[in-house]
Amino acid sequence: MADDLRRYLSDLPIVARRPGPIRRVAKFVRRHKASVAAVTALVLLLASVPLVLHEREARRIEKELRYKSESETCYQSAMYFAERGDLGKAEAEFDAALLRNPDYIEALLGLAWLKLDQWTQDPQEAGPQVLRDVDELGARVAT
Repeated sequence: MADDLRRYLSDLPIVARRPGPIRRVAKFVRRHKASVAAVTALVLLLASVPLVLHEREARRIEKELRYKSESETCYQSAMYFAERGDLGKAEAEFDAALLRNPDYIEALLGLAWLKLDQWTQDPQEAGPQVLRDVDELGARVAT
């Protein structure tokens, strides 16, 4: 410091300088360790919330797509069985498609068509329950 005072009095540039920003931040952190740790933890926590929400949404969409794909497979299988006259397996596949995706309109209509077809082939055997089932399926399609 004495050297800098002599330089100042001789109108020469001084050597001492204000600490740079990194040194000032390091000094601040040393003085306020607990506060800096708490604020850092809070910032990291708040920064992670959007990432977690995004990951949840991605998983939900993936699950929905998988169910839609499985529903489509069941629907195709049901149509295959229905075309070949195996109505029991067709109905089971339509039910499986609707179990995976209750709003799958094609499966709802296919199941309703299948039940109506059963009823028109033999109304006595199918009974009035089939018509009630078709009515219920029609209400689901309408909503």
